[in-house]
Amino acid sequence: MLALWDQTDQSGTPPEGFAYGSVYRTADIDRMLEEGREELPGTDETGHGTKLASIAAGSAFPDADFTGAAPQAQIAFVKLKEAKPFMRELQRIPQDVVAYEEADLMLAVRWLDELAQREGKPLVLCIALGSNAGGHTGETALGQYLQALLRKPGRVIVAAAGNEGSAAHHFYGTIPAESDYVDVELRVGANVKGFQLNLWGDAPGLLTAEVIAPGGERVPESALRRNGRARYDFIFERTILDMQYEWAELVSGDERLLLAFQEPTEGIWTIRVYSAGDFSCSFHAWLPVTGFLSTETYFLRPDPDTTVTCPANAEGVVSFAGYDARRSSVWQEASRGYTRSRRLVPDLAAPAVEVSAVNTRGIVSTLSGTSASAAIGAGACALLLEWGIVRENAPAMDSVAAQRYLVRGAARPEPFAYPNRNWGYGLLELYGVFRTL
Repeated sequence: MLALWDQTDQSGTPPEGFAYGSVYRTADIDRMLEEGREELPGTDETGHGTKLASIAAGSAFPDADFTGAAPQAQIAFVKLKEAKPFMRELQRIPQDVVAYEEADLMLAVRWLDELAQREGKPLVLCIALGSNAGGHTGETALGQYLQALLRKPGRVIVAAAGNEGSAAHHFYGTIPAESDYVDVELRVGANVKGFQLNLWGDAPGLLTAEVIAPGGERVPESALRRNGRARYDFIFERTILDMQYEWAELVSGDERLLLAFQEPTEGIWTIRVYSAGDFSCSFHAWLPVTGFLSTETYFLRPDPDTTVTCPANAEGVVSFAGYDARRSSVWQEASRGYTRSRRLVPDLAAPAVEVSAVNTRGIVSTLSGTSASAAIGAGACALLLEWGIVRENAPAMDSVAAQRYLVRGAARPEPFAYPNRNWGYGLLELYGVFRTL
């Protein structure tokens, strides 16, 4: 381990230039181990980060037939602090689920970049988190920040595409010019405290919408003015609906309608979307990612495409979907491309089902999900940076260049055409890169 920034630990010294958390180096951890301390900084309560680190850069366990993708790579960790209660309430995220704030993640990226700069080492950032916030074009604050970093030589950013392919959290609709509206039907389960629904329109069309509760009560189009906010208290339901319309959302510039439900009634809700112009108008709608929402809440006519989460949908980030390596088949839960702006994502696919990993007790176990795919991809990128930067075969290699190398060496099994929405340019195969060279 090279260094650890524990954002949740306020007992030590924050990193230079940062106002919170505690930073520890290898010598600090070694000293604590020699002292026999049972409680160490950066404790992994969920075990997710530990498994990811082992997949990407774990040491060999010969007896268990295990080794990480890049076992000689040094690791730097950031333990993110969880989102504040008021932020969860604002975003309608349950208080008892693991959730993080974008600002803390951006600061973690900054610290890792500065650490690599001081150490004079190339850096692979592995981001195994995802969100359905934003318009799925990569144009979020985090996405833009990563885009500014990933063109630096010696920096590669890898992200998990997400596990939203079969979650029924995405809807796509087109309102023909001669039609009045399209109904988006949403099944809401019992005892749901709240959630947000983001609806994004595609230019040049303009949208309006009304909301129809299971009991038939309607929130008319006129309840929400252009570029405005409104709250509607249902008369026959306990539900409160906060609405926000933006003709040009601050970061992306795209049309956005945010519907924030509080105490929504169980049953079928309908969002009736109208076209306000003379054009055929298309739009997308997303619910929160799996874990932030009851499994009984979903779109009745979902679209599994355009489900790659942020920040994997940011341009230049090397995005990894997952496949079932045991059967060399599509894994239905993996998020699928493309972006809303029709840019290709994911870039590649890597194993995502029962991938060997080491847990917090030091026992070889497994991990499923595109997080595992991203960890394998991060290890592959570390080896590629060693060849390119450390051995000076490609001293200007950055995230975009690494992506180009990897897609040229990818395996492309039949009968699929490439690129495609499931596997991008194909399956990760690092040896294939050097065969191509």
